[in-house]
Amino acid sequence: MSETIKADVILNCEGLNCPTPIIQLVNRVKEMQSGQIIYMTATDPGCPADIKGFTKSSGHILLESSSIKKIFTFYIQVK
Repeated sequence: MSETIKADVILNCEGLNCPTPIIQLVNRVKEMQSGQIIYMTATDPGCPADIKGFTKSSGHILLESSSIKKIFTFYIQVK
């Protein structure tokens, strides 16, 4: 996790295949308030593209993303 970004919610989608990670993200974001940050981890190789598309179409902000040893991490701020 980033030491500079504080997450309000942590969502672990490791081991889940498409489309489950993005579905879980969408459902969790619906429960959050504007300005909150969700930290998500996933192992599905399609997740980076899915997250970019989701944030672009929804208006949520992808603050940071990275990949370490096939684990993708995302910090997303809810609009």
